[in-house]
Amino acid sequence: MRELLSNSRLDASYMLRKQEVGKALADVYWKKRGEALDFGKLVFMTISNTILSMLWGSTIHGKEGEKFFSRVRELSSDFVALQGAANVSDYIPGLARQIEIYHREIKAFTMLSMYLSKSVADHSHRMLDAIIGGTDTTSTTIEWTMAELMQHPDAMQKVIKELDEVVGRSYAVEEFHLPKLCYLDVAIKETIRLHPTVPILVPRSARGDSDLGGYTFPKGATVFINAYAIQRDPYLWDSPLEFRPERFLG
Repeated sequence: MRELLSNSRLDASYMLRKQEVGKALADVYWKKRGEALDFGKLVFMTISNTILSMLWGSTIHGKEGEKFFSRVRELSSDFVALQGAANVSDYIPGLARQIEIYHREIKAFTMLSMYLSKSVADHSHRMLDAIIGGTDTTSTTIEWTMAELMQHPDAMQKVIKELDEVVGRSYAVEEFHLPKLCYLDVAIKETIRLHPTVPILVPRSARGDSDLGGYTFPKGATVFINAYAIQRDPYLWDSPLEFRPERFLG
């Protein structure tokens, strides 16, 4: 993943990203007036194809692409849901021991198969991580940003005005424009604050005994960070439930 997101790799794949965004804009442009647009689906497929083109140099469009990305989106949603689900074995220790026995038995039968296919499996897993991890989080944030802007016309007009001044209506947004789109940047940050794509962050393990906020965390304890609660905490944010991008300016 670090190699995929390195500066040299991102620079080399610039035209691939530009082409996919261009295709998405063309899809919107050729929609009939009054025809419904599934914005979430459009964004998800655009980002997915962008990642695929960076990984393999090819994309999937048409009905085949819709079927494939529908399944990827379903898997991504399931993955996020499972992250926030309770682990039953945490409350029933006997169940955890039974599961461990089954795991040992399965491991004994699959050891050879895993060894023979390790290189292929590792490569496939890295590819799957890039696709699932990079598509759902990004597309969800973009979808929420659009939803918030549509619900807040004043903020939407500020974004439009900024785009007119920095880019102009006769030109497409390029990546070199992004550092100058300050209000759009804070609108996205405010969206991430209100709607974190992963409300409960990936569990961490305490490397040693520690105290924080009046709580003691023994070594080896599993720590869950509730980003959703932190980012809406009234002690940390003024009017935390309001969409107010200006809070990130200055």
